[in-house]
Amino acid sequence: MLCEKSVKVSDLSASIEKASRRYLVGLNVFDVFTSEKLGDKQSIAFKLSMGQNRTLSVEEVQEVMDAITQELVSKYNVEIR
Repeated sequence: MLCEKSVKVSDLSASIEKASRRYLVGLNVFDVFTSEKLGDKQSIAFKLSMGQNRTLSVEEVQEVMDAITQELVSKYNVEIR
């Protein structure tokens, strides 16, 4: 995702956890990238692990991802890449 450099990774993580509380079992940041080309923005990549003692359906995963995206776009104006 792409967001302003002023946005803290910890704030994004907290929002992801809030939006996916029911299914999220693991959340890791695996890349934070800045460059002159990105200007005042940064690219951040997360690895999410979801579960509920069973395999989630495609629809359940999509529902969680939609909730996360909506939360991050509305709160931090992120761009999903």
